[in-house]
Amino acid sequence: MEDLKKLEDHKFDDLRAKLELEIENLDKYVKPAALAIEELEKVEPLDEEKIGGFMAEIKLLESEIKEREAKIDLIDKEVKLRLEVREMIDNALKDLDFEEEETHKKWDRESKEEVEYKEPIINQFLHNLEFCDHIELKEELRVEGVLQLDDEGLPIEIVKEVKHIPWNKEAVLKELKLKLDLDKANLLVRRVKDYKHNKKKSGIENRLKPLIVNNVYFHRVFGPQIELIKGQKHEIPHKHWIEKNWDKDDLIDFEAKVLKLEEAKAKSLEKEKKEKPLKDRKLEYKKIDDLLFEALVEKHEEGRPEKMVEYLKLRKEIKDKHPLED
Repeated sequence: MEDLKKLEDHKFDDLRAKLELEIENLDKYVKPAALAIEELEKVEPLDEEKIGGFMAEIKLLESEIKEREAKIDLIDKEVKLRLEVREMIDNALKDLDFEEEETHKKWDRESKEEVEYKEPIINQFLHNLEFCDHIELKEELRVEGVLQLDDEGLPIEIVKEVKHIPWNKEAVLKELKLKLDLDKANLLVRRVKDYKHNKKKSGIENRLKPLIVNNVYFHRVFGPQIELIKGQKHEIPHKHWIEKNWDKDDLIDFEAKVLKLEEAKAKSLEKEKKEKPLKDRKLEYKKIDDLLFEALVEKHEEGRPEKMVEYLKLRKEIKDKHPLED
C-alpha cells in the first residue's frame, strides 16, 4: 500500500472505494461459504481432514478483509488528521495582518535626498520563508556604449535587478495547507509577533532614556528605592533598580510606567513654563539693582530724581517685556 503521508488528497476517495469493493467481493465468497459449513455441521459431523483446508482458506480471506478494513481506518485517520492540521493552520494565521504597514527610508538617486516609503511589515518575513515570486529584470549588455551579441548574433541580456513579489494571505494559506506545514505557519506568526514586540519595546525604551538621565522624575513617581544591606538602608540608583526590577517584555506594564514618568515631566515643564516669566523678570530686575541704589541716594540725599525716573522707565520696559499671566 502507498505511503499515506505522501498521497495526494484527491486519491483518498479512489483508494477507499477500491478497498471497499475488494471487501465486498471477498465477502461474496467468505460469508456464504462459512454459512454453508455451519448448516452442514448441524446435519452431520464433517470430515476434519477434508474441511480443514477449506476453513484455512476462509480464514485467510477473512484476514485479508480485516487487513483492508484496517487500511480504510488508516485512510480515515489520515483524512481527519489533515483536516485538523489545516484548521490549525487557519487558526494560526487568522489574526495575522498582511496589510499592516511601517515606514522606511531610502536614498533616492534622482532627487538626491532621503525619502520615506511604506511597506507591509510581513513582507520581509514572507521573503525569508520563500513565500514570494522572483522576477528578473534584464537589460541589454553594452560595453562602452556598444551592444554585445552572442554567438547567434542576438543581444546578450544581463540581470539588472531581481524583484521579490510577496504572496498574499490566500496564496500563503494555500501553500501551507497543501504541504500541511503547521510548523512553518507557526514560525511565520512567531517571527512577525517577535518583530512587532521588539520594535514596540525599543520604542518604549527610547522614550524612557531621556526621562532617567537623572533621578528627578523617577523619584517624583516612584520615590527612592531602598534596600537593606547588612542591616543598613541603602538607596539603589534608579537606573539599576529599573534594570533589575522592571520587566520590559511586559509591554503593557512597561509602557504604563514610562507614561507615568512622561506625565511627571509634562507637569514639571508646565510648572516651569508658568514660573518662567517671573524668573525672567526677576533676573532682569537684578541687572538694574545698582541703578536703583544710586537713584534712591540721589533722590533722597541730593534731591535729584533723574536716575529714579530712568530706573522706573527701565523697570516698566522689563515688565512689558516679561508679562505675567493673570
